[in-house]
Amino acid sequence: MKYSVFAPDDVGAVEADLGRLWRENLPISAEELRQRVRWYYQGNPVGLGSVQLLRAERDGDTEIVGCSGVGPRRFVVAGNVKQVALLADFAVSKDHRTLQPAITLKRAMMDHCRKTYAVSYGFPNHRAEGVVKRVGYTTLGRMARYACVLRHGTYLRTFVSRPLVARALSASVDWALQGVRTMSASTRAKQLEIVEEAGIDDAFDALWERGRNQYGVCGVRSREYLDWRFRFGRQPERWLFGLRNKADHTLHGYMFVQPEGKVAHFNDFFADSDEHLEQLFVGVLAELYRRQMHSVSMRFLGAVRVRTMLSRVGFSLRDASRSVSIDVAESAADLRQFVNNKENWFLTDGDEDA
Repeated sequence: MKYSVFAPDDVGAVEADLGRLWRENLPISAEELRQRVRWYYQGNPVGLGSVQLLRAERDGDTEIVGCSGVGPRRFVVAGNVKQVALLADFAVSKDHRTLQPAITLKRAMMDHCRKTYAVSYGFPNHRAEGVVKRVGYTTLGRMARYACVLRHGTYLRTFVSRPLVARALSASVDWALQGVRTMSASTRAKQLEIVEEAGIDDAFDALWERGRNQYGVCGVRSREYLDWRFRFGRQPERWLFGLRNKADHTLHGYMFVQPEGKVAHFNDFFADSDEHLEQLFVGVLAELYRRQMHSVSMRFLGAVRVRTMLSRVGFSLRDASRSVSIDVAESAADLRQFVNNKENWFLTDGDEDA
């Protein structure tokens, strides 16, 4: 069997091949497939995405048996905006899942990214981690999953047999913990309020400009990017909360929240200072409690001061199973040590491809 890799000029022209490969690996419908091609590869305001396809040849017959995709992102890296690649959609047909085909495909994508982007990053699943390391990607770290319980009744009923007693204890615990969160934020929080945003306006660009240099490696969170990332086409229901000054309505932070039953997932968040970030979390947790949510989950990789704040407002580390891999091109070799330090990063679910 002979394997080779090629890059089609138009991702839409190979949609059928992508769909076949994706469906072998993911439970994706035809409509979801079309939407992903339109969103991830064709609608990105930073630029068009691209794919590499793996071709198998034997006895004159050829077949497309693998794919690997990449979408462009803009990141602030050490104070400067760089073009960065987000790796995605790595899949190989079941009959060709041996080491050689996977490595051939991944090396071709690595070569492409090194010629085109300063930095590449991705979230390989556990099956792909070995291949990714084998071709030369560096493991930055693992996305940590955090959880925060807002209503403790379900947990207390496990230990307290009398419902009325469990309910009373739950209310006391919930009230006390919310008080601790509120006290952890500055008294200046009285000047601020949490509002549900009707849309993504120019205030988001102003927020980004004020806060863009807080972290060493951080994806650009402009109005244009957020509108594409979270509002393009058919997306899950999400609440968008803003932290605003009561007097002049300046936006100091935002958070995208995805509700699933009584559990809320923090998809992405950003604020223009550490103080405002903590006030954002405290305020959103209080708002979710009022909306009868039972718990919150989120994932993050990066600066220790953010992780410390999460602990302070009531989040606990649950697991860290999602690997993050990176590669720095030779054109950005002077940044390699800086980028390879996970403490310089600010990475949320909003920086993924789903």
